[in-house]
Amino acid sequence: MKEKKTNKKDEPYHIKNVNTVEKMFVWRTQTNKTDVEKCHEKETRKLGWNNTDVLYSFLGIYAIGVYAYNNGKMPFKITDFLIKEGRKNIYNDKFLMSIQNSAEYNTKDLNNAIKPFLERYSKIGNVYPIWPGGNTAKGNATIGCFDIPELYFARNYEWFTALLRIYKGNIYFAGYIDKRKPKLKKYSSLKLFLKTVDTPEKYKVFIGSICEIIDNRTVDLIGELTFIDMMKAKE
Repeated sequence: MKEKKTNKKDEPYHIKNVNTVEKMFVWRTQTNKTDVEKCHEKETRKLGWNNTDVLYSFLGIYAIGVYAYNNGKMPFKITDFLIKEGRKNIYNDKFLMSIQNSAEYNTKDLNNAIKPFLERYSKIGNVYPIWPGGNTAKGNATIGCFDIPELYFARNYEWFTALLRIYKGNIYFAGYIDKRKPKLKKYSSLKLFLKTVDTPEKYKVFIGSICEIIDNRTVDLIGELTFIDMMKAKE
């Protein structure tokens, strides 16, 4: 009798099944994990996207949440590029995993607040085209962007506007992340940005806005892909 082949999507820690912080940290430690970009490789090739990246990455969003839910309680120090607790950079998997179930940190409420984002994390609306090397640079832990696209685009504005020109037909940033958004004052520095998300209430609004962007881009991109398939069927 042949052994039934396992579908990766049925595996408990496949990215499409990751909808809690606990599962996310387990997934991030896997050596053979399939990332979000790989999950949508077939679709992004149809769209003509040469290099892709996750638009909103978990690690940066979660680290900012730790700051928001524990600001005033823990002795955080904000530099031009980092959020530090003592000598530790909180934008770090090892640190963030170490504070789970900690009596010192409020992660329980944070983990509930971030759940809507995790439920959308693997959707195609959370993938976008980027220039070569941009995906690695955006997530660099020492440049003060926390893998937040608006912060990264503000620091690389010429590259961002070039990206919009190249993929203007199907990047689906209009109304979400347009030319004006990275120019807003709050994205001009890490310190100014953190003032907009420094309480649980502000953080929930931030999560809501991210979820809205992912949902809207998902609808837009599915529509684009459906149109591409229809046109090919007519050939």
